[in-house]
Amino acid sequence: MKATIHTIEAVIGTLILLVGVMSIYPVEERTSFYFSDDGYSCLRYLDDSGLLRNYVYNDMIVELNNSLRNCLPQIASYTFKICRTTSCITTLPSDRSIFLSSYLLSGDNAYDKRIINVWLWLK
Repeated sequence: MKATIHTIEAVIGTLILLVGVMSIYPVEERTSFYFSDDGYSCLRYLDDSGLLRNYVYNDMIVELNNSLRNCLPQIASYTFKICRTTSCITTLPSDRSIFLSSYLLSGDNAYDKRIINVWLWLK
């Protein structure tokens, strides 16, 4: 009986200790993102699911924007542009660190190649 009580006391003490440590070092919310990696991963996901090529070659800009909004982190602001050449620019905020993710959709017999550029920055 004494052994059972000592075991229960040890478990309760361990739990109290763990709660104390967890309250001292709280889990931080994600306040930054992996800039280019997040953008590329999002574009890759859309391509793997078959949506990206459909959006790009059928000029479905609104649908692509909605998919990017759902795919990218909520702490990110972004803009994107579909280009035919590598010299593709757009208006960007000048007071932010901006990161570029590019994704190439290769051409085939029916389509020309396209480059999707997504510029990301913290809100």
